[in-house]
Amino acid sequence: MRVAAACALLGVAVSASAHGDSTLPIESFRLDNGMTFLMLPRPEMPSVEAGWVVGVGSASESRGSTGSSHLIEHMLFKGTETLGSRDIVRELKALTRLDELDAELATLSAAQGRKATRRRNQILADREQLTETARSLTQLGAVSLEYSRVGASRLNANTARDFTLYYVTLPAEKLELWFWIEADRLLHPVFREFESEKGVVAEERRLRIESTPTGAAEEALDSAFWRGSPYAHPTLGLPEDVAASRRSDLISFFESHYQPERITAVLVGNFDPDRVRALAEAYFGRLPNGARPTELQPIELGRQEEEDFTQGCQCPSQVRIIYPTVPFADPDQFALQALAGVLNGRGGRLYRRLVLGKELAFAAWAQQTPLARAGAFTVTLEAKGGTASQRLVEAWDLELEKLLLEPVESRELSRVQRRLATEGLNQLKDPHILMRRLLVYAGLGDWRLISNWAAGIAGVEPADIERVAREYLRRDRRLVGHFERGAQR
Repeated sequence: MRVAAACALLGVAVSASAHGDSTLPIESFRLDNGMTFLMLPRPEMPSVEAGWVVGVGSASESRGSTGSSHLIEHMLFKGTETLGSRDIVRELKALTRLDELDAELATLSAAQGRKATRRRNQILADREQLTETARSLTQLGAVSLEYSRVGASRLNANTARDFTLYYVTLPAEKLELWFWIEADRLLHPVFREFESEKGVVAEERRLRIESTPTGAAEEALDSAFWRGSPYAHPTLGLPEDVAASRRSDLISFFESHYQPERITAVLVGNFDPDRVRALAEAYFGRLPNGARPTELQPIELGRQEEEDFTQGCQCPSQVRIIYPTVPFADPDQFALQALAGVLNGRGGRLYRRLVLGKELAFAAWAQQTPLARAGAFTVTLEAKGGTASQRLVEAWDLELEKLLLEPVESRELSRVQRRLATEGLNQLKDPHILMRRLLVYAGLGDWRLISNWAAGIAGVEPADIERVAREYLRRDRRLVGHFERGAQR
């Protein structure tokens, strides 16, 4: 199916370039300070999907400061100098004094003797009083309340390795409120309730990682695979780093990284583009210019031989085989996504041969994960019955060998391409998903790739599948993770 025809059938608005590529009619402009805006008008909608992404995530952190990006995501919901305070002068005075006491407490951490002990006790008592004073001056949830007051919904944020994004759905006539609140969050944030929010983050970690059957095992495997690179840092941060983090350090991280050059805003819905340009200049144009971000170079993992990794979990035995591949913007991305499509689904090779055929696996799938500076292709196999995890690895190796010796037929690839194109285009029909995908693409380095993704998939040939499988799915560079119930962690 031609991409333009598929778009038309699915009701997705597209325009054709001189080269015949199907593209979304996205208008873009850039403020003098470097902030980028993407606009996709949908006059028939009663609302606007609005969001912004900053190219800062866990890969921007260093050992000792892990979790900073995620903590900032939480802090930006705590309000500003305008939103969230009963007396901002008194509150800022109390918070500044708390920062000073925290710095002094850090210098006393290793000090011995009665004098140091007395001073530590005094600081802790003063901190408790100041914390209570600051809390009494705070109006919690002011950002959420301001949005909900006008009927906005889906207010949320997400932190990833390469970026952090913030978004909301709001009535079209309230669009200026978004410009005011979001610009104010960037210009005058107040990182209030910092210590209590660290507890919220710790609880989030318990729920998402420590209390799930495979959470801790997956985090450990990820760290082992990306060892020596910025992607080895967990998005939620190392618990000891989060616990030791200080408000003043987080403010410094924010001021260094949240620069307009790194920020892209996306609007999809009912709005006047000329008015958006005016509002963008009036509100976000006030963001000061910062240091120009350094160009990020692709990451090369140094693994030169196969590694095995065994981790205990509260789960049925399973294996995850991870291969380093290519960054998001690399053209081989399309062939790797198509390769995953050949393996996936009830009609895919993994299910037909390992689940139905040999009955070794309960479930089996593959995934190409694109990041801004690297990529990873993961094959996940969940054991059926008493199948040993090593037996699953051997079964996968046989399937990979067949893939290399018996190239994918055009008919099989065409079915995969139609399915992937339809799934992608269906997502573009939902304005909220479209807005978030544009944010993600911008965060990964190039929002324009959203328009040629379907064409890229459609252009993959059987020979491309064989080539990328042979080039990237190499045993000497892979990490094989065995998740075993009761195994030693």
